Amino acid sequence: MSYPFDYDEFLDTDSSVSDCQCYKSFKCKCKIKNEDYINTKTTKILLREVIGCGSFSTVRLGIDVNTGSVLAVKLSPKIDSKVGWKSMTTQQKEIFWSTKGDVDALVGEFKSYMALNAWKNKDQARYYIGLPIVYECGFFKESVFMTMQLLGPDLQDLFVLCGCSFTLKTVLQILIQLLGTLEYVHKRGIIHRDIKPDNCLIGRKCFQRENVIYLADFDNSRPLICQRRKAHIRPKIGQSVHGTVRFASVNVHLGKESSRRDDLESLCYMMIYFLNGSLPWQGLETEDFQELWSAVATVKRVIPIGALCEGTPAEFLAFLRYVKALKFEETPDYAGWTKKFNSLYRSKNFSNFDQFDWSHCLYESEDRSFM
Repeated sequence: MSYPFDYDEFLDTDSSVSDCQCYKSFKCKCKIKNEDYINTKTTKILLREVIGCGSFSTVRLGIDVNTGSVLAVKLSPKIDSKVGWKSMTTQQKEIFWSTKGDVDALVGEFKSYMALNAWKNKDQARYYIGLPIVYECGFFKESVFMTMQLLGPDLQDLFVLCGCSFTLKTVLQILIQLLGTLEYVHKRGIIHRDIKPDNCLIGRKCFQRENVIYLADFDNSRPLICQRRKAHIRPKIGQSVHGTVRFASVNVHLGKESSRRDDLESLCYMMIYFLNGSLPWQGLETEDFQELWSAVATVKRVIPIGALCEGTPAEFLAFLRYVKALKFEETPDYAGWTKKFNSLYRSKNFSNFDQFDWSHCLYESEDRSFM
């Protein structure tokens, strides 16, 4: 079987000569055989190799036995808090409590996709291009599963592929797309709460979507609107940390409730990371998970914004200052900032908006497609 890009070489941890020298190591957390079948309500899916993983979930390649089409299958083991608590890492415990012990967190993610109109059904004709399409969600053996559109590599893999540095042209193209996607997500009443390179993926070349940046992984997401009051959620303090320590907003470190401004602050950190190759709070040595969050929070709070944005165009400094000044319930000016970054793009005389730094090396070989 062949792939639209070589997963065996790009993501396989057993290979010592990967083109991208991928740093990831995938280990399936679900007690499912390497090749197994899931009988869903509409079809039968053959589970293949692991192609991604998170703190509690694993993503495996799936093949629809009836149609031969390929898809991604996200699997999350059910957690028995009484039995499995001692075997959890500190990070897993934090995430467990942040989800209020919801053993069906993947079901919550599926509901978020439904709220975003990203669920494929007979009544849905059009979908937002920057979000993956999900198909079904259910239970299989000791796991919860969700089937979804198969995408390409994530931005962290592509960042490594490009030598841990993106050009300003590529960063602006990523930023402009993600600003539009976050505007849509927020308007649909969802806060992502874990913006990071690993959760942003490109589409597949065989569908001419390799130039589209998809925002995925909504397992940390929360509603922006309180269903009881039919109004914006209220600010709270004393909340558990969530997301990824490297890109989390200062408010998250302080235990404050997240809102739209926090997604944008994480987006800012990600763009600075892409431009400069690293962030000042990387590489801190601490004894445990809690100390790490505390140490990173200290650096984020004391470092001047000007120093953080040093070496980047003035628009990035202005954008971060704007985001940090937003009120909890304030609606960001997505269109205004998209216009400013488009103007910066044109002022640099950049062209070929569909060409990214990885375009010349990711698909050097002949086009491949699933057979």
